[in-house]
Amino acid sequence: MYKSFRVKNFRCFKDLQINDLGRVNLIAGKNNTGKTALLEAMYLHTGNRDVKTLLRTDRAAHSLFARDSVSRDPDLVSADIGGWPIVFRDFNIADEIDLTADTVPMQQSLFGLNETTSVKLSVKSSESEDYVVALDHFNVEDFDLLKSAAILEIDAEYDRQPTLLLYVQGKVRASRLRNSSLYSSEFVFAMERISSRRLASLYSRVRQSNRKIWFIETLRVVEPRISDVDLLFVDGRLVLSADIGLSQLLPFTSLGDGTNRFASVILAMSNLAHGVIFVDEIEIGLHHTIQQEAWKTIGDLAQELNVQVFATTHSLEFVQAAYDAFSEGNRLDQFRYHRLDHHPEFGDIEVVTYNESGIEAAMTTNWEIRG
Repeated sequence: MYKSFRVKNFRCFKDLQINDLGRVNLIAGKNNTGKTALLEAMYLHTGNRDVKTLLRTDRAAHSLFARDSVSRDPDLVSADIGGWPIVFRDFNIADEIDLTADTVPMQQSLFGLNETTSVKLSVKSSESEDYVVALDHFNVEDFDLLKSAAILEIDAEYDRQPTLLLYVQGKVRASRLRNSSLYSSEFVFAMERISSRRLASLYSRVRQSNRKIWFIETLRVVEPRISDVDLLFVDGRLVLSADIGLSQLLPFTSLGDGTNRFASVILAMSNLAHGVIFVDEIEIGLHHTIQQEAWKTIGDLAQELNVQVFATTHSLEFVQAAYDAFSEGNRLDQFRYHRLDHHPEFGDIEVVTYNESGIEAAMTTNWEIRG
């Protein structure tokens, strides 16, 4: 479990240290204060090497303006986005990215020691000796292509060897597909839904553990009409579908953003025992009248399965709902609220953390906590 996290030179962060992390962490702040970037940095630190984590935000934003020109290939990024410099602060690839965390074991350990673990990201210079060595990992024979290539090295202390990613002509290639992980993790992004295939896969594991009834009852927090769920073959693939009283079962992808996202979060958490989940803009699609119940469900599942939760929000109502949910269950000690903001003098991003006593005082005295 993460107890503290430090991020240097990643996206908008020069040097941010966030302490006193709890089991459930809600992160808020004004626009462009690094909420999503913080989740991305921690997701990388857990052991995820998905190229989309590094370039997803920019690719998704670009595709809004050029849908016809963007390939469906998830690893193909529009070349004019700029490659690896986009993830380095102020595009400065000379300063490596450093992600460092203090953790405690999520499961029982023979030693039970706290650990400090770093993950470093650096761009290989085309003029360095190890650049040519690094290229041996890839089968690129066109010398003209190599002259425009950029190699990113991700070096984690818990990995036996670094992961190398080659960015050339908008295409990304990985030196290897397997790497070690500090924790199992899942990222629920704000700008996209989990695919129907992924939903079906996650539900299959929940069904295998005989938790179908629990899942249905949980979904009724968001959609009270759901009486049953099932996997159906649609166009040759399994699709998670729901009975909401219509003449036919309805695919989950047709149930609306709120139901889809809540189902995605719950299913992901159900398959992440002793792991970490990151949810960007967690309030999307959830009506204010059900937000407290949604938080109760998330809190119960996090405690039951030993899952650590990191989520961002723009909604003061959602902060209030979280406070009410954890207060009602006498579990405020598990909840942390972190507010990101730009330093008024230096412009760097800083964080204010509200623990059990701080959030209680803030919410009961109407302190301004939105940033």
